[in-house]
Amino acid sequence: MKYRVTAMSIRRVGKGYKVNQGENDGTNLFDRDEVIDTLTNKLFIGCSNAHQIEDRYEAFWNRLNKGYTNEQIVKVLNVVPESEYVNELPSSTRIENLSLIED
Repeated sequence: MKYRVTAMSIRRVGKGYKVNQGENDGTNLFDRDEVIDTLTNKLFIGCSNAHQIEDRYEAFWNRLNKGYTNEQIVKVLNVVPESEYVNELPSSTRIENLSLIED
């Protein structure tokens, strides 16, 4: 089965966190969508629901290097079956409701 994972990149700043922002080239680092196929992606074979997809996705990216001390963090925002995915808001408007921590 295919799932659409929406995730974002967060950076540890001191004792807080900051949403990674794109460069001046218009790159969106706030969130990204990725389609995961549980039949062909070896990391996700055996996953049968959205919670299992979320857990494996975050575990892979966040524990890849340095465990819980890594500077970059990936946070899954949403997981839905690909057949049910509806892009309700453009990515650029999703960030408006987030409170950003300043350096």
